[in-house]
Amino acid sequence: MLPLRLRLPVEMLAQPDEVTCGPTCLHAIYRYWGDEEPLAGIIARTRQLEHGGTLAVFLACDALRRGYEATIYTFNLTMFDPTWFRSGVDIADRLRRQARFRRDERLDDAAGCA
Repeated sequence: MLPLRLRLPVEMLAQPDEVTCGPTCLHAIYRYWGDEEPLAGIIARTRQLEHGGTLAVFLACDALRRGYEATIYTFNLTMFDPTWFRSGVDIADRLRRQARFRRDERLDDAAGCA
């Protein structure tokens, strides 16, 4: 357990089902920053995978649209070539070009190509 001085007073609601843990966590972060909105609204607009659940990128996109800053750390070398993170590389363009050859529905979902 973390010492009390390292804990933030983030209050989470119970997630309503087995596939909404991401939106439920995002809802708690929004509430922490005083951004009140019903959990149902966040769940409704958060993109879900075909078999349930969501990806960090979908949660980050929601936060960005609402004016928050979001940083995602990836380890997926199947999707992101580490050389893409050099200055001046258009990652969105690389993902679009890569999608023409990719045959993995889950990666297509993560890249927003589905």
